[in-house]
Amino acid sequence: MRPVQPSRYLSKTEYCVSVLAGALVAVTVVMVTIALVLRYGAISPSLCAIGNVLCNMQVTADGTFTEVQAIDIGQALLSTQTLLYWVFATAICLLLLRARLLRRERRALRALRAQLVPAKPGAGMRAADVPHVLHQLEPYKGTIIATLLERALQHYQSLGLPAEAAVYATASAEVFANQLRPQYAFIMFCAYALPLLGLIGTLTGMMRVVAWLGAPEADISFATLGASFDAALVALVTTFVLVFFISMTQASEEEAINTAHEYCLDHLPRRLMDDAAPVAHTPPR
Repeated sequence: MRPVQPSRYLSKTEYCVSVLAGALVAVTVVMVTIALVLRYGAISPSLCAIGNVLCNMQVTADGTFTEVQAIDIGQALLSTQTLLYWVFATAICLLLLRARLLRRERRALRALRAQLVPAKPGAGMRAADVPHVLHQLEPYKGTIIATLLERALQHYQSLGLPAEAAVYATASAEVFANQLRPQYAFIMFCAYALPLLGLIGTLTGMMRVVAWLGAPEADISFATLGASFDAALVALVTTFVLVFFISMTQASEEEAINTAHEYCLDHLPRRLMDDAAPVAHTPPR
């Protein structure tokens, strides 16, 4: 049996690229927000407030708020919100890669439906026809539907029993369904990490305020506690959005597995013929 190419899995390179892309997105969000505050903050105090919530930047303005005098860029880049954007963007990049694999699965299913299903009434397939069908599956090698058909047909080619081929396809579909959850392990880790990072940001701010209460001369105030709650707010919003997209993508992949399985169960038993059975000849008229 030929080895099946596991193209439905993400590679380590794709994981690394997603992490780097997430870092780039996080830095871009912070820098764009800072640029907007510097450009329009003097005429829009609400924009400065949004910037403080999104990036935990310390905006310094004059008394009449006609000019933004300074922004602590370093603090904004190293804030809890930036780390939240990094984790969130990394998970979104991984979901986009999985969505690309899902589109390939759907294209393969549509193509094979049009290519393999049409057949003359009563036409069957014997073990000698399997190599030709496997050749037709080559352009879609590695997809779920092609892998199920390939394994079932190779099993049928070895034993010549159509019923065993359908059972083998069912077993392979169950394996694919069980392998789907580990593929989302790192993405789910990102979803769990987001609210924890928001909690860490809140606790850090509370600790600084408690320390300030014991040392009033320190340059800190209760505004620090408000900024820490901003981190918790951003964490909850990003978690909600990420979990929504995770649920939709995972459900679509499970549907792709079930559709491929149903395709095999609907067509393999009708098309495959028992080699031990005699070939039916149409009597001459």
